[in-house]
This record gives sequence, structure tokens and C-alpha cells, in this order.
Amino acid sequence: VGLIQLQNAVADSLIATVIPRPSFNIAYSEGEMSLDHDKAYSNSTSPLGAAVLINRLYTDSLVSTDKQAFVTATLRECKTGTDRIVSPLRGKEGVSVGHKTGSGYTKDEVLAFVNELRERAYGDQSGNITSPELTLSFILDERGREMWWECTRRTDLIRYGLFTGGTYVWQWKGGVVDGRATNSRYNVYPIPTAELSANPNLKNENY
Repeated sequence: VGLIQLQNAVADSLIATVIPRPSFNIAYSEGEMSLDHDKAYSNSTSPLGAAVLINRLYTDSLVSTDKQAFVTATLRECKTGTDRIVSPLRGKEGVSVGHKTGSGYTKDEVLAFVNELRERAYGDQSGNITSPELTLSFILDERGREMWWECTRRTDLIRYGLFTGGTYVWQWKGGVVDGRATNSRYNVYPIPTAELSANPNLKNENY
């Protein structure tokens, strides 16, 4: 255990010489996180931090070309999470995708967490759900209930492709009492006029 902790600390200190400290933290190894998923929350990186690290690996000669080739091959061979962020790019002509996505929790583990949440809300197990009920649609609805006052609904609906268009409507969507389809441009807020006036390089593409 002591050796693993030392290796983690060495890796953390090394990366701190490459990208800004606030953008990442390494506390546990892959093996430790595999045994205890809660430890995964102690490891973190910002999207910008990860991008800077990858860019420096390939442009600043931080490692040999052989090691660069190894990293590239490893990312391209990754089999987990192919239905996540990289999904729209896979199979496209002329596009070679390299990524690293963790496998995360199993469905049974997620179900247990969801039911733990619902038992807190119901006070007993009467609100528990079964595995077939644990769908993306259910998770969206459950987040809507759990995060009622947290102002996350708009972002969630955009992530699900439901904020605009006519697949999902609610009262007064589109300015009518029963709701109606809306233009996809509303997925992105317009840039304020004051900002447009201050910077001629900015423009609202769809407004």
C-alpha cells in the first residue's frame, strides 16, 4: 500500500510540473479505484487541464516518440465508453478516435444508489424501482425532481436533446399554453449586444 501511495504522489507531482495544479489531482491508482469506486471522486482533472497535458505530451517532447506512439495506440484501443463522448465520431471516414473513458459503476450499483435516494425521499422502500425501470428517461425525470431548485433542468434537457424541437413539450414552451416545437437555436444563449459592440469578432450565428 505504501509503495502504491508513493507512486501516486510521484505521478501527481510530475504532472504538476506540466499543467496548472488547480486543474487536476491524483490521489489513487486505477487498481485502488476499481476496488472502491468512491475513491474515484478524489481523482480529478478539468477538460482544459487534460487538453493541455495531451498537447504538451506531443508538442513539447516531454516523452520519447516511442512513448507517444504507445499512448496513441492505447487510446485508440480503448474499449470502454464507446457510446459516450466519442460516439458521434466513431465510424466517420478519415477520423481516427483515441480516447480514455472509464467503465464506471455497473447498472446494479447505480440501481442501489437510486433506490437509496428514493428511500430517503419516501421514508421507506415503497418508491423503489427495478432494473428494467432504470432508463435514461427515468434518470432525467428523477434528476428533475431531485434537483428541483438547482437550475439544472435546462442543461439536462439540452443534453438529452429535448429542450428544443417538438419531441418533448410542456406548458408554455414556445409561448403557447399547451407547448409547441421550438427552434434549436435556443439551445445556445445569444451573446449580449454590449459584448457584440465591444468585440467585432463576435457574432450570434443563429440570431
